[in-house]
Amino acid sequence: MQRRKLGGEFKIEAVRLVRERGVSAAQADRNLNVYMGMTLVYAGIAIGLDEPVALALLPLVLIAIQTHVIAREERYLETKFGDDYRRYKAEVRRWL
Repeated sequence: MQRRKLGGEFKIEAVRLVRERGVSAAQADRNLNVYMGMTLVYAGIAIGLDEPVALALLPLVLIAIQTHVIAREERYLETKFGDDYRRYKAEVRRWL
């Protein structure tokens, strides 16, 4: 399934929904990037400390983030925002 490109109209609607919930667009964007940031910090520390085992364990860290952090957060958001969040989730990538 190929993701459709998000046009200006969708982005305006997303910003409107975010603001209605009392969250700034910058905060929402930051929250989306936190998972990638966590991954890069972990990889950077593993490389900086010259720990190939830690780098080899990165896929397990990513699985843990996906199953324990992202999945729990998505359940909460689906409960709180319902169909609005499910539509948003269908259009926006998690990691990039």
